[in-house]
Amino acid sequence: MLPITSFLVSYLLLLLLTVGMLIATVWLNQKHTLMSTKRLLLIVLIGALILTVPGGFGLIGLQFIPIYYIIVQIISLLLGVVFLNRILTDMGPSFKIKPWFVLFLTGSVLGFGVLLFTPLFNYLSNIQYGSTQYDLWASTSLLPVCLPILFAYTFNAMTEVPNEIYKLWYYPRHSGATVMEDADYYRLMLLEVQVHKHPSQKEPPIKVKARTTGDLPFGLWFQKFIDDYNYKFPNDPIQIFDDTAHEYGWLFYSIKPSLFRLRSYIDFEQTIAQNKLQENSLIVAKRVEEIS
Repeated sequence: MLPITSFLVSYLLLLLLTVGMLIATVWLNQKHTLMSTKRLLLIVLIGALILTVPGGFGLIGLQFIPIYYIIVQIISLLLGVVFLNRILTDMGPSFKIKPWFVLFLTGSVLGFGVLLFTPLFNYLSNIQYGSTQYDLWASTSLLPVCLPILFAYTFNAMTEVPNEIYKLWYYPRHSGATVMEDADYYRLMLLEVQVHKHPSQKEPPIKVKARTTGDLPFGLWFQKFIDDYNYKFPNDPIQIFDDTAHEYGWLFYSIKPSLFRLRSYIDFEQTIAQNKLQENSLIVAKRVEEIS
């Protein structure tokens, strides 16, 4: 097989694979209504065009290897960080629960980027790699654009492994209404709670903001939070009992507002202040099933 023929076969196979990923991306988007189709196609188009620009390094000639090859890799990595930030903004909580959509979308952007980068680079360059200058080898410098997405899912999987659990909070079945008698209403702080209303967790969690004082025990405050929410929404409450009328166990942690979203375990027997919760802290409440 002639070198140019081998290149065309590889190029066409990549084109078919990329088109297949784009079709899968559009289908998943329409199925789950994650964003408008127009916005999705714009993301793919703009992302691919941006990845095409480094193809201009073909003008450099032999100096492309290895210095500018590494430079393009660094640029691709930075573009991957920007792409990840954009996807997190557009998708919100759906990012964690729709990984196949994100991976197909990333593959579509990268695939079309490679398909546009390769002819531009080969047209501007006179470098021969092996027996022909027409090859996909230079476009491998674009692969780091996927690393931030892969890192995000790897990190999420790691953080989903719970810390060692010493105690769980249970809703006090026979307790009366929670009253904040000694609360200093001039020093209230606002906290945000993320919780699934139903244990199936098939739908994205809700986020609700509620006020509290620093000297209130966290468990007592969360009980009042549930009582107030279920009073306001009796037709769709936060479930606190399973099908056998047993209380769910609950685990709490706060997420710090940073790139890595580090978690900090919350002791429900300690006060809000002792748990070092601050204004607008995001608190995640999770049901935990004990295996006997």
